[in-house]
Amino acid sequence: MITISKLAQDYFFDLLSKEKKNTHIRIFVKNPGTKSAECGLTYCFEKDISSLDKEIKYSKFNIYINNSIILYFKNATIDIVKENENSRLVLNAPYVRKSLLNCSVSLKDKIIIFLNEKINPKLNLHGGSISLVDITEEKHAVLEFKGGCNGCSMAHITLKSGVEKELLKHFSELKKVIDVTEHKKGKHSFY
Repeated sequence: MITISKLAQDYFFDLLSKEKKNTHIRIFVKNPGTKSAECGLTYCFEKDISSLDKEIKYSKFNIYINNSIILYFKNATIDIVKENENSRLVLNAPYVRKSLLNCSVSLKDKIIIFLNEKINPKLNLHGGSISLVDITEEKHAVLEFKGGCNGCSMAHITLKSGVEKELLKHFSELKKVIDVTEHKKGKHSFY
């Protein structure tokens, strides 16, 4: 998965020791599997951790990464690179811009990859995204809207005429798509 050098681990620990207790690191990627993919690191607080996250424990801190993007971090490394008198943190993720649609993976992973590469780049334009929560025994894809899509008055239309249509077209195994988002209209909602 992700290899973090001892030097980078010490750097993270030093950074986190200056923050509030229970502050962690999150690794993320926007538009994975596309040429415009960008990955990075940010602080992660307890309230931001969800059941869709994988926790990676180190001796002095934890890193969180959303399960939907783990495949893109195969053979990834984080290290401190020294150049002259300066040093910088480098996250190298060789698969982050490579499409994984043709990989031999489970149906669940294929749907996650499809959402990341084909659906979410469009939703990201509105500050939103959609995640696969589960696939039921009846082959129903259970989805959840995030960000600008949560509470958006167009979410139902986006789901029915866009997301559901595309998923059922590309994955003949699926019978239905279900939205389990607790839609709460707010400043974050796009419409």
